[in-house]
Amino acid sequence: MTTRQQKLFAELTIETYLDSIQELTGNYLDTLALLEMEPKDILLAREEKIRNYLSVIKVCLDTILLKKMEVTYTGEGFNVKLTTY
Repeated sequence: MTTRQQKLFAELTIETYLDSIQELTGNYLDTLALLEMEPKDILLAREEKIRNYLSVIKVCLDTILLKKMEVTYTGEGFNVKLTTY
């Protein structure tokens, strides 16, 4: 997989999981706040689905050389734009 393909895969995966988390939290601001969690806090999250989704998001972000991440929310769901080195 090329670097560009990895970036696109990560963007789509993160969008999908953020949408799934938002369905569980019911609030996009709460969902965005979860992105700030440290790995050790993710492991202690009560909701198993949220814990699993956040773990995959962190793996995606750690796999690519991330320079910047922009996350926006519309009524249709999340949009993720990753900028890599």
